[in-house]
Amino acid sequence: SDFDEDRTRWLGLNMTGEELEAVLLDMEDSIWFDDATSEVEVSFVLYNMNFDALTCVRIVVVQSRSGRLRRLVTAQSHLLHIYVDDSALPRVLDAVFLVQLVVLLVWEIWDLIRTCKQHRGKGLVGAIGRYCNVWNLVDWATVIAGAVLVLQYLGLQGRTSQVEDQLYGMDMTGQAQVKSYAELHDFMEALRDVESEYRWLRSWAGCFPLLLMTRLLEAFSAQPRLAVLTKTLRLAATDLIHFGIVFLSAFWTYAVMGHVLFGRALPEFATLSRALQTCFAILFGDFSFDDMLQSGRMVACLWLATYLCLVLLIILNMLLAIIMDTYTNVKGQVADTDETLWQQAKELGIRWERTVRGQRVPLSKIWGAFDARLGGVHEALYDREDSQRHRRLILRVADLVDIVPGMQPAQALRLLTHATESYRGQFEAARGLSIADAMNVINAIHLKLAHFIKETRRLRGVASKS
Repeated sequence: SDFDEDRTRWLGLNMTGEELEAVLLDMEDSIWFDDATSEVEVSFVLYNMNFDALTCVRIVVVQSRSGRLRRLVTAQSHLLHIYVDDSALPRVLDAVFLVQLVVLLVWEIWDLIRTCKQHRGKGLVGAIGRYCNVWNLVDWATVIAGAVLVLQYLGLQGRTSQVEDQLYGMDMTGQAQVKSYAELHDFMEALRDVESEYRWLRSWAGCFPLLLMTRLLEAFSAQPRLAVLTKTLRLAATDLIHFGIVFLSAFWTYAVMGHVLFGRALPEFATLSRALQTCFAILFGDFSFDDMLQSGRMVACLWLATYLCLVLLIILNMLLAIIMDTYTNVKGQVADTDETLWQQAKELGIRWERTVRGQRVPLSKIWGAFDARLGGVHEALYDREDSQRHRRLILRVADLVDIVPGMQPAQALRLLTHATESYRGQFEAARGLSIADAMNVINAIHLKLAHFIKETRRLRGVASKS
């Protein structure tokens, strides 16, 4: 907005006590603070010469509709330069981040081109459909989020440089200070824009590690025992979504009730957003029951007791039951032959050593040799007729040595043996049951056993009478 001289007052450091009192009296006479005022803000800027940083301090007094006054004090600092000192570590870390981002982008582009070539028989749309799985989408989201983070950071530094130029360009000495109130207003508005951009940058940078954690889950999915978590969440996703609808309905209802019942007495329930935060904190035991009693003992007891019993004891325990049921099923599918993390690390070291000595052909070259010899192995994995045709093929050690150039018979035997054991382990692990399925099986066995005992007793009675 434009500089409003009637609503904004500047208090200079070089003003005398009489001048300050005159400004304050003028504000009172002009009814500067009236019933329509929602908040009053006092702002001033501090400069730290040691760190070359600006600190904007804001004291905001907010008047709610009920007449309650709330004071908010914030201090936000901004470095005027990217790097404070000549240390090389921050620059190295920034360079490593950019290099990793570029490497991930190049890898994803190469993976996309490779997938399109492998599935070119499906057309462009079909090939992209094969490429667009969850983990590839997470990688692309990481690249895009990282690029946005870098651009936001560079844009913030550009605006900070403009603020620095405005600061050094103002004449704040003597009588020139009175003439530069408009410049001060522009400077404060520019600093406010920098604060807003910094807030967005901080929020974006705070959410970015979530994508990195998701990529860690992608890496964990390659190890059968580490993939238990990701597989549990994936299989339980449908039940968790339906559970979330029920939980949010009850949670939202009690938040609205708390806002209505305690909003006028407690600041924690003064607004609906605060009521939601307070209800979430109550689930973890962070609340003061004595403060709730201000609105009435009976009302507070009924609200808190029903909320804890329904939401905490019943609904959240149902969440644990859903997760544990799925986890039991997934855990039962982990075969005993699946490698542990340290066994897999040892295996990778042995593979690397054999590859360096020329005693082993990498799996990527084996895959490429099969694709070149049989023609379209990648397509056969997704085409039912081709899959049935390739399934009839029986591979022997001599076949692998013949198909893959440079493969030794020892590696061919080891590869076929491990593949057979892995398939057998996956087939046996697929028979795992969840807790609910296990209880159904036990109940069926119990009914059949009871029926068998009953029939046995009946036949014994008939035999004794005869």
